[in-house]
Amino acid sequence: MPDKYVLVEHSSAINTIIHNTFQTTQRIKFTTFDVSPKYIVFGANSGGIYIFTRDPCQFHKLIPSTFQHGATNLVHISPNQENLAIAVSTGLVILLEDCFNPNFEQQVFTEHEGHTVTAMRWNGNDLYCGDSAGVISVITLKSFLTKAMFQTPVAVLMHLDSQIVQLDTHSKFLLVSTQTRSLLCDTESERYRQIGKKMRDGLLGACFLNCGELLDVNSTSRVWGTFQTVSDNEQLPHFANNTNVKIYCARPGARLWQADFQGNVVVTHQFRATLTQKHSDIIKWGDEDKLKLLSFEQKTMEEGFNFGKIFSVLDQFILSFNDNGIYIFDPCSSGLLHWTTHLHRIKDIKIVNNFLYVWHNDLELSVLSLFTIEELVLRSLIRKKYTLCGELCTQFFDEIQNLVTSSRKIHLISALESKLHSSEMLEKLAPIFARLKECARTLSLDKFKNGMVTVNALPILPESVQNFETEEEQKPAQESLTILSEQFKISQIEKNVETTDFLQLLERLNPDSLYELIGKFQAETKDENCDPWCKEIFLNNMKSVNCSPQVLDYACQAFLQINHHENLVCKCNFPLPVAHQTIPKCCEMGLKLMKKTQSYDLFLKQVPYMNTFVLKNLEPETIPSKIPLMIQFSDPEIIEIHSTKITYDVWDESIKLLLKLKTGQCLNCNSSIDTTASFDWTDFGTLMICSINSTNAIKLLKRYSNLLPKGELDQFFYQYCILSAVVDTRILNVKQFCCDQDVTREVDTSVGEFLRKKYLRGSDYYEPPSHNSVQVGNCDHCHLPLKIPVFEEVRKLTCGHKYHKVCFLYTKGRCALCGPIS
Repeated sequence: MPDKYVLVEHSSAINTIIHNTFQTTQRIKFTTFDVSPKYIVFGANSGGIYIFTRDPCQFHKLIPSTFQHGATNLVHISPNQENLAIAVSTGLVILLEDCFNPNFEQQVFTEHEGHTVTAMRWNGNDLYCGDSAGVISVITLKSFLTKAMFQTPVAVLMHLDSQIVQLDTHSKFLLVSTQTRSLLCDTESERYRQIGKKMRDGLLGACFLNCGELLDVNSTSRVWGTFQTVSDNEQLPHFANNTNVKIYCARPGARLWQADFQGNVVVTHQFRATLTQKHSDIIKWGDEDKLKLLSFEQKTMEEGFNFGKIFSVLDQFILSFNDNGIYIFDPCSSGLLHWTTHLHRIKDIKIVNNFLYVWHNDLELSVLSLFTIEELVLRSLIRKKYTLCGELCTQFFDEIQNLVTSSRKIHLISALESKLHSSEMLEKLAPIFARLKECARTLSLDKFKNGMVTVNALPILPESVQNFETEEEQKPAQESLTILSEQFKISQIEKNVETTDFLQLLERLNPDSLYELIGKFQAETKDENCDPWCKEIFLNNMKSVNCSPQVLDYACQAFLQINHHENLVCKCNFPLPVAHQTIPKCCEMGLKLMKKTQSYDLFLKQVPYMNTFVLKNLEPETIPSKIPLMIQFSDPEIIEIHSTKITYDVWDESIKLLLKLKTGQCLNCNSSIDTTASFDWTDFGTLMICSINSTNAIKLLKRYSNLLPKGELDQFFYQYCILSAVVDTRILNVKQFCCDQDVTREVDTSVGEFLRKKYLRGSDYYEPPSHNSVQVGNCDHCHLPLKIPVFEEVRKLTCGHKYHKVCFLYTKGRCALCGPIS
């Protein structure tokens, strides 16, 4: 029985982040977008390109329009997520190589100038472009990158009779859909054939389906020629890897042509009869542990539906959309899987795996997805949304009943029997629980063609579970549970004591086996302290993150739950300063899990300390945009790591942000927050000195001296400032020297308020030089006053120049102005 898919709408912070990024630039309007697993890219009417990371969704960088080519018309991210193709309103095509890094190359191509580029499609390193005049070109990126001489990186392949509506690729094949027909092109032989005989008129698309993994495409430098049509008595070259791949072409009247790789129509799918199907329900997925089901009983599909562009979803469905609706078809059954007009004014849709990014005319993004019922139920169960999981089981009761005998995972919902508190819901789910128990006692017999029979006890354990086997021995399951139970009892009395049997048991188990054992133990144990203990044990003894998706999901949820603390983030999810001091349990494993799953947004929100690892590895060009986050997070180590890359102007902005933070305002949303553990001014000033030297640091701090609380810069700062000005900090550890308590007391006694007030405020600190006394004027090496108490000893040289004694020693007896002293 085929899986049933449900349509899910996700709550997302994408729009908030976009609005916050552009709240001060009202004239900037987005004109196009594209999405990849890592990035969300927007093109603007200014010609600029705005890049956001997808997960977590954050502003990454702006690529301004340096040559003013015109408004951005299309953007297209390459499959390796390193390069970006841009089409602008004048018809120019711009390639940005390695555009997500600081140093990227740009090249402009003029083959479509004067027309509108209407379609772009990457195939390996080849970029195919089509325009409103029916011209199709190809740009081979490898030729462009290597700058190979005497080779043309761009060529015009075809001049067709009407506008290019859509392009798609599979291996060496290019599928072209124009306003009048669809064409299948073999790019190696440079031949093409029209699909079917009948022409059409409209913006109808075409696509490949069931392509599976992307095949490597030979994109070596070559000289492209003009494509030629194949005559009726000729065949396109045979291609062995197209067995399961199908070609679909949209036709008027809600029809799809299915074609083979010779351009012959083999099936016409008619969907007109399915258009009377009722509007699909949509499940709203957010943070709440409650089912939100949107039903649209009264809505009917508009008359005269026709396909537009068509896209492959999950390698088995066809998606099409118009201004007011989304339609997902199943070609195998010639049926309509889902349709919805819940989202209005749709401008474009991009597909990443099973997620649909829907862009509206009001420049807002909605995120939808397709999940099987089993995936959705287990997703809610693993996230401990037990009420939601139970409601999903009752909503899709018949489907869950069918899954009991066919799924390898659905038996996990038996945990709901002890987790749900609603007697009414438990009563509704009782038949499912009974069926699960019945199947657990039943043996299934699988007979193979050779007569052999396998016996499998149900419910079948999840994939990759090895039932705790080792090469040497196999411990009985009950003995393992007994060892685990004894260790749990001991841990309630003394946390740091572990039995030998327990340590040996953990040594034998891989992550999947440990997960299965812990699941059984929790099912038998009613102690409320069992759950957090099991999660911590699992994370501490998880040897690798290379495990089944189910176990990986459990590990992520375990890490997030045992480390979740209230009051570590602002309501806008910006971390509070105290978050950098709240080190989570199993931190190293948490970092591995975050990297493995790429779930940065979730990890940073629930365990804000994890910002430490993200901020430490920032690219230099992203530092200015992350300064508000770095200041509010207030981890000095992060600033120190990037200090050499922080410019004078960025430090100026940082002081303003710290002043604002000290007033108790969030640097992201201006809400009132707790600023405990935020930077103190002495540490902050010291970091400035390390970055832009003492002279520039003092200059900046003097600019805001009236706003700094009195006494915030202590003697350590002033001593560090003075010594770093006269001593090479690469040779002498000035910070260690300043931390000496005896030195600190001496400086505090001799300098005191003199430096804190008079030097910063700069009243009459520098006096005119006088040649009558060595006790007035400025040192000719460090240019600080000679009369500073901490440097009372002064040397006057025979040449007439004067130095602090420490400065004279540092110059090794040389006058910095005259040379060696004779």
